[in-house]
Amino acid sequence: TGPLIRYGLVREAEGDRVLCVTHHLVSDWVSQRIMIEDLEAAYVASSGESSFLRRGVSVFDEWSRAGAAWAADESARRGLIEKWQAIARADSRAGEAEPAGHYGEVHVIPRELGAELTAALRQAVGGWGPAALRDVMLAAMVEAERAVFGRDHLAVQLEGHGRDGWGANMDVSRTVGWFTRLYPCVLKHRAGVRETEAVARVAASLASLPDAGATYSLLRSYGPGVARGREMAVRTTIGFNYLGEFAVTSDNALFQIDGELPHGAIARDFPRDHPLDVTAWIFEGRLHVHCAFLPTAERGLAMERWIDQVMSFLRSVAGK
Repeated sequence: TGPLIRYGLVREAEGDRVLCVTHHLVSDWVSQRIMIEDLEAAYVASSGESSFLRRGVSVFDEWSRAGAAWAADESARRGLIEKWQAIARADSRAGEAEPAGHYGEVHVIPRELGAELTAALRQAVGGWGPAALRDVMLAAMVEAERAVFGRDHLAVQLEGHGRDGWGANMDVSRTVGWFTRLYPCVLKHRAGVRETEAVARVAASLASLPDAGATYSLLRSYGPGVARGREMAVRTTIGFNYLGEFAVTSDNALFQIDGELPHGAIARDFPRDHPLDVTAWIFEGRLHVHCAFLPTAERGLAMERWIDQVMSFLRSVAGK
């Protein structure tokens, strides 16, 4: 219970800042861009220069109800469900799952590629498709798993923005809400391949997933009982979210995203889904990578090597 969104004005000697605190239930990162644009429009309107506030084309609950109805159609979704069940059956990994713990227990290792390296990386993968940075990050993680832990696979749960994927004839490009999609993929390591081939293998693996993974979490949440059961479950050990680029608005914009991104915004006693979570994004031309895990002395040293291996792979792709 409590407010889901609240704004505050922070007055500082070097200039005022607007603090927006939003519960994830009602907002995602795409929504933040929309809200900043609408805040500026409201500010301009308050001065009498305009009388305009944009509205989302489709409302969030309309989108949600349509998605739930789509997933619940068992006869129409049977083919997708059977494909995911086959993927789950083919997963022969054994062993006990590592503890994931709670958010208040995690340690975060941050890494960053400078603006020059980030630009070189983007140029190097520019012709590899719209998801190239996501794919190169995953290829780097596959290599790190092999180099540090000797594993020949990466069982990862990916998170996407969730505003497409199931064919709804709705425009939610300006709708504020928590749109997300989660889907699993087991990526295999192959020794002796160049970075370009490693990235291409990741891209091919993701493209081969039913609906490219876009409707997995929708089926798991709202599909028929057979889709919500154990037969479609794929165990993952790493959560990965590439947030994309936080675009800096034009120089004459009234509001800009602050570089001081918040941390610790999830309740400390909230349980985590994975022993390791990797989040990446680009801000002000720099690629940021955060690696969150349960800290122990041995695990901490291993994860330092793991994230350094990831960054080394990225630098190699960038040609540096």
